[in-house]
Amino acid sequence: DLRVYVGLADPEREALAPEFIAAMESAGVDHAVLVPLGRWDRYVSETIRAHPGRFVAIGLYDHDDPDDLAEVGRRHRTTPLSGLRFYGLGAERGQAATDLACFPVLRYMAEHGLVLWFYGDAVQIAVLDEVLALLPDLRVVFNHLGFLPDIHVEMRVDAHRRPHFNEIGRAHV
Repeated sequence: DLRVYVGLADPEREALAPEFIAAMESAGVDHAVLVPLGRWDRYVSETIRAHPGRFVAIGLYDHDDPDDLAEVGRRHRTTPLSGLRFYGLGAERGQAATDLACFPVLRYMAEHGLVLWFYGDAVQIAVLDEVLALLPDLRVVFNHLGFLPDIHVEMRVDAHRRPHFNEIGRAHV
């Protein structure tokens, strides 16, 4: 469930490259990773090409409208993506890695040096372990330590626009 959280990803928070670069410069940041909130890579591609060496891009893999292999190849050829962000692998408990709808995409990523930017719960991480045994060249970045909120977690955004998670009906650890 890719919900838009009020205060964290509001449409009016859109930041265009010139504003972002100005903020980077004022903070002494030379390089950044651009990650769009959807599969629309055009602006990210234009920004990277306009500012060579300044940015890398991670595209989004949408399990609700999954990229087939041809579409991933097209995106990879036309947009200088360094990888794809996955919110889990779409795995069910006990599912074999090779039975994942996204397994051909993961194989393509391993073969072409694309990084899997990953969020996942325990079920997804268990399947990822099997994926990595089958695709040892696949590089993985665990976003936010791999934390993926599930239905038992409620997120709120504080006054500084930082996300905070509260577990619902579970004891805090």
